[in-house]
Amino acid sequence: MSGAHAGTTPQDRVIFTPVSRRFCEMNKPPSRLQILERFGMREAPPGVQEAFWRSHNLSPRQRKLPAVLGDLLPRVWPESGRRAGALVRRIAAAWQRALPAEYAAKSAVEGLTGGRLKVRVDGAATRFVLERHLGEMLIAAVNRQVGEEAVQRIDFRLDSMPGRRVPEKARKKSTRKPKA
Repeated sequence: MSGAHAGTTPQDRVIFTPVSRRFCEMNKPPSRLQILERFGMREAPPGVQEAFWRSHNLSPRQRKLPAVLGDLLPRVWPESGRRAGALVRRIAAAWQRALPAEYAAKSAVEGLTGGRLKVRVDGAATRFVLERHLGEMLIAAVNRQVGEEAVQRIDFRLDSMPGRRVPEKARKKSTRKPKA
């Protein structure tokens, strides 16, 4: 006997029948398109699909790993514990990059507590746009740029912004005379 089957018995060889081929085709792992279809992501924009694949290809335990490492980092690397504001500074920089240009000067990151990002805004109109129209997109963009799921929710606080020009009318002192 020579060739590929040298030294094997007929029982050792795999013979594909129409039934076994159908079984192999049925047990193939799903294609990427099938997976996207199953999760309703087939028509999603490429950036959203990319984020989906990043999380989909990880096991559930690996998905939780960045949060666990973030909690352990100050114990393992004491210098990082002293620099507790490092994450907030990274988030603030990511916030400024993620914002549309017209809102960059109208908001500022104040802090992060328990996954809640505290942001100061200059007025109700800015708050409305950032909260209602851009909120979820901003959370995703900040988390993507920071590299972990640090921000779960954004809490906005109305306050005047430093360096913002006050209208001339508001600067003038009242010219009314007090009643005597």
